[in-house]
Amino acid sequence: MKNNLRLPKIFGEGCVLQQGENTRIWGWGAPGSRVRILLREQRCTADLAFQRRRPDIVLPGTEEVCQPDDGHAGMMEDTVLFTAEAFCGADGRFETCFLKLAAGGPFVLELAGEDGQSLQVREVYVGDVFVCGGQSNMELPMRRVRVRFPEEFCAGGAPFILHIYKVTEHYDFDAPLTDHMQASWQAAVRENLEERSAFSYFFGKEIALQRGIPVGILNLSLGGTPVEAWTSREGLKDSPEYLKITDHFRDINFCKNLLAKKERQEQNWYDSLCRQEEERGKKEDWQPITLPCEFKDTLLADFCGSLLLRKKFMVSQEQAGRAGVLRFGTLVDSDEMFLNGVKIGETGYQYPPRRYPVPEGLLREGENTLEIRLICRYGTGRVTPGKALDIIWEDVCRDSWIPETERAAFKAKKTQTDAMRTEDAHPAHIALDGAWEYRILAASEPAPEQVFLNRTPTGLYNGMVAPCQPYTVSAAVWYQGESNDSHPADYAKLLGGMIFDWRRGFRNRELPFVVVQLPNCGVDIAPGDAWPRIREAQLLAERIPYVAVTVNLDLGEDNDLHPLNKKAVAQRAALAVRSLVYREDVCWQGPRLQAVSRQGNSVRLTFRQGGCPADPGHAAGCCRVFLRESGASERENPRLFELAGSDGVYYPAEVEIDGNIVRLRSGQVKEPCAVRYAWADAPGKYLLYGENGLCAAPFSVRPGAQHS
Repeated sequence: MKNNLRLPKIFGEGCVLQQGENTRIWGWGAPGSRVRILLREQRCTADLAFQRRRPDIVLPGTEEVCQPDDGHAGMMEDTVLFTAEAFCGADGRFETCFLKLAAGGPFVLELAGEDGQSLQVREVYVGDVFVCGGQSNMELPMRRVRVRFPEEFCAGGAPFILHIYKVTEHYDFDAPLTDHMQASWQAAVRENLEERSAFSYFFGKEIALQRGIPVGILNLSLGGTPVEAWTSREGLKDSPEYLKITDHFRDINFCKNLLAKKERQEQNWYDSLCRQEEERGKKEDWQPITLPCEFKDTLLADFCGSLLLRKKFMVSQEQAGRAGVLRFGTLVDSDEMFLNGVKIGETGYQYPPRRYPVPEGLLREGENTLEIRLICRYGTGRVTPGKALDIIWEDVCRDSWIPETERAAFKAKKTQTDAMRTEDAHPAHIALDGAWEYRILAASEPAPEQVFLNRTPTGLYNGMVAPCQPYTVSAAVWYQGESNDSHPADYAKLLGGMIFDWRRGFRNRELPFVVVQLPNCGVDIAPGDAWPRIREAQLLAERIPYVAVTVNLDLGEDNDLHPLNKKAVAQRAALAVRSLVYREDVCWQGPRLQAVSRQGNSVRLTFRQGGCPADPGHAAGCCRVFLRESGASERENPRLFELAGSDGVYYPAEVEIDGNIVRLRSGQVKEPCAVRYAWADAPGKYLLYGENGLCAAPFSVRPGAQHS
């Protein structure tokens, strides 16, 4: 007989259930039948036991659960800890709650039908569950930050229970799905670590270490996506212009035809480049160029097409033959790299940092040649300034990634010649910046505009968010905004609508939300003041109860849309959660503007120490403020504070600080009517900080304004 019992993928092996009063469980069975749901202790073999994987950690409820056996395979379940019952509706769906779940595990989740059918899910834990949503900076995997945090890989991942539920990209414009097309829980351990979201990992690690319980993360993220793609039709009811966009895409034939058309255009454009390259051959003369640079500052300004970059460099006898890594920052847009005629790597789009392996034996003594075939799609080509362009040795970049227990074996594999080399016998790297040359392979019109259906309003909500609901979660963290910078005026309403929408879906009108404000960045973003306006819209979200906004102006990279320091960004979000969710007395905010007043030709700013939005009186006293280097930028910023008169033209202001008071004046503004701070994509070297080491949020206000 067919087993009708089924759970959604979110209750799969390795899942973490939310502890607390009511933890929802739902699934499907035979229509009209009764289902009994049980949570049992799981007694397991040594090779599956949590204690064996992490012998230094013992969780509540596990002290007597997972005991090593005599080596025999298999598991057995013992004591039933929690039970619940539910009836399946006409559509077969049931829903019920476990009452008062306590943290611990591993457990077995079991369904039992009245007709004798059953279903079991093993390796189930109970702890705190968080949603981590957003676009590429939330999705960015650990492998991309490995060079910044090698110690995480040396340690083999999380020394605690941290499981991440990664939902694979899927959009739908018809209706919310009831289950994910593809998704699974993975433990944040060595074998899974590289592809886990870096933000989710560091955030979950911080919470788990602070609370000492299992942590589950529902990672709902996808690069390049705007907030409206993650919002339901109900959530966009106040933005009908966005729903009109979706209506076109509800026609499956429209979608297919559009994608087919764009694919043909893209292929034709690329084929045209290839034909030109064949016809031109090597006729084009070589021209000098200095790398790194932005092509807009060279003769290649507005160039679209393909070109060949070439550099000849010398290699010493000691360096020849060594295995290494070519580091080349980021390029716009796609590249293929050839070292001495051998292809060593390629990347199909602009954002990933180029780190290509140099095989042993490829570098030769004397002159060597590096060639790069670079395709520039829209006339914005560059080899990103400020990034390392060099070759470093394999052992230099790998030794720190290898666990102590494996380093001896790794070093033993080095050749005798390599072992004889000393640090003084070769430089630490081969520099590749400076003088290069180029020749044009093919010139063209800009590439056709690309279409991404996953960016259409409601699509990702239906395909990725809705199947998670109404899973019981503790809070949500939102790191997004980059892809809404073309319409920053809409963002405050869209973000607020999404927050209320998710609260409705997760059935918690007071679900805590932490919004990660955009950090500093100066490339690949909309021109003008789009990013400052997005940050302002994000800060406005704090007017919604139980919403916290973390400030990250000092944690980005001026020359990279995807900064590597996800650890510090995640730790700030975790601080906000500790205050907002756990009601801990922690300072998670930097100075917040409290009042602005005009005094003659000067402006007086009063700052307070930020606190928990749910409790305005919490830690809201005065705080000393001061300017210091942020460490995120080398650019000077004489316009950090600015004043404007009635004409609306802003001029740099002189700054005087006394405790929590900042006084501003400018000889060019006799009657200040407006003031702004850090109102730039990448505000620069110095920022305003509080005594807790956190920076102030950017703002643009008029004197007389009062702030909470």
